[in-house]
Amino acid sequence: MKIARPNYFNIDITEIEPWEEKLYLPCQYKVLYGGRDSGKSTNIAKALLRLSFDGTKTIVCCREYFKDIGVSVYKLFVKIIENSVYKDFFRAKTTEMYGTHILNTMTSSIILFKGIRDTNSDSIKSVDSINYIWLEEGAYLS
Repeated sequence: MKIARPNYFNIDITEIEPWEEKLYLPCQYKVLYGGRDSGKSTNIAKALLRLSFDGTKTIVCCREYFKDIGVSVYKLFVKIIENSVYKDFFRAKTTEMYGTHILNTMTSSIILFKGIRDTNSDSIKSVDSINYIWLEEGAYLS
């Protein structure tokens, strides 16, 4: 049996699947369950990209430890953006202030990538006015 993989090509981030509507209901915590390749990360990334158009937002994508941008969801965001019709609205940048991040050029929303337990100056503790946090691979955090 062949496992379906997320389709990154021609993604319309405004197209919402019926089950995705629950992601936009007011709730302080949302938890997604599912096996490998079930589309959790792809759908959360799409939802956060959609939310970046709703005014100026600060979105932080976290892991327990953030050692390498290559093992973060940054690559997933870039892949979705590059294959979407909205690619002209996003810029992947690296600056001293924010590190590697993604900027929505229409709204000035910013998507940052941080480690929860990192103790350097680039940690999540140094981020001001966070609107949304996505904790990826958070099984060992309490």
